[in-house]
Amino acid sequence: MWLIFQLIDPAGSLVVFRLLRRGADREDQHRGGRRVHLRVGTADRNGQHAATVRRDRRDVDPNADLRGVGVVVEPHGGGREVVAGFGHQHVSRTVGLVVGGQRFGVDALRFFLLRTFPFGSDGNFSNELLINTINVDLANDLGNLVSRTTAMVEKYFGGTLPVERAEGEFDADLIAAASALRGKYEAEMEKFQFQNGLEAIFKVIQRANKYIDETAPWVLAKDEANRARLASVMYNLLETIRICTILLTPFIPASCEKIFARLGAAADCRDWDSAAEWGRLSASVTVHKGEAIFPRIDAPKALA
Repeated sequence: MWLIFQLIDPAGSLVVFRLLRRGADREDQHRGGRRVHLRVGTADRNGQHAATVRRDRRDVDPNADLRGVGVVVEPHGGGREVVAGFGHQHVSRTVGLVVGGQRFGVDALRFFLLRTFPFGSDGNFSNELLINTINVDLANDLGNLVSRTTAMVEKYFGGTLPVERAEGEFDADLIAAASALRGKYEAEMEKFQFQNGLEAIFKVIQRANKYIDETAPWVLAKDEANRARLASVMYNLLETIRICTILLTPFIPASCEKIFARLGAAADCRDWDSAAEWGRLSASVTVHKGEAIFPRIDAPKALA
C-alpha cells in the first residue's frame, strides 16, 4: 500500500490521505485506491474543535494531481481559525501547518504529522515539535546514516564497492531486521497505523547506526587485509538504507528520490517487491556523496 498526498485547498481544514494499493502500474493503483479523509480541525464560532474521519471511499481520480504537499484543506462551515496540526490551539491561517510546510519542507511536515499523531486522533502541533522531529529522526537517524555510509564508501573505495565479501559478526542481526521489515510495515499500514509503520522503519535505521559502531569501518580500513570485510559492512548498510527508503517513499517521496540517487539504486531496486528481497542492490554499486539531505535545523534561530 502506498500513501500519496494531495493538496486541494490551503484555506480550510481537511487533510486527505490518498491510499493507493500496490499495483503493477499506475492504472492498477488507481483501480485499487482508497481515499481517506481526516478532518484535523477548525474552531467553530464557539471555539469547539471539529474532527471527522471517512474511510474506504472508492473515488480515486486518475487525473488528480498527486504531487501535493500533504496538507489538504477543504472549507469548513462556520470555521474561523485553523487549529494547527491536529490540536486545539487556535492560530492564524498564516502560521501552523501550511507555513510549517513552506518553511521546513513538504516532506518534513508530512512526515511529522504521520510520525507523531495516531491516525484519527488529536494532538498538539508546534514548530518546536516539528523541528525536533526533523532533527532527531530525519537529520540525526536517517540523514546521518545515509551521509556516513556514502561518505565511507567514497573514502575507502573511491565510491564503487568491490565484489569481494567477507561475512562477520553482527551481520546476521542487521540483515534479519531489514529482511523482515516490509512484512511488519505492511501489517501496520493495512490497519492505518502509519506511526507504527514508521516506528518499525526507524528501529531498523537505528539498528544500522548501531551496526556502524559495532563494526567500526574506520578501524577495518587501516588494514588492507580487511578490504573484503569492509566492503561487506558497507554493502549491508547500503542495502538496509535501500529497503528503508522504499518504505519511506510514501511519507517523504522527494527526499527518497535523492537517497536512491545517492545509493546508485537502479529502478528495479526501488519498487515494493524488491523491499522484501535482501541483496537486490548491485554488488559493485557506485554511490554518490552529496550535501546533507536533511540539514539539521538551528531551533533558536528558526524560531526567533
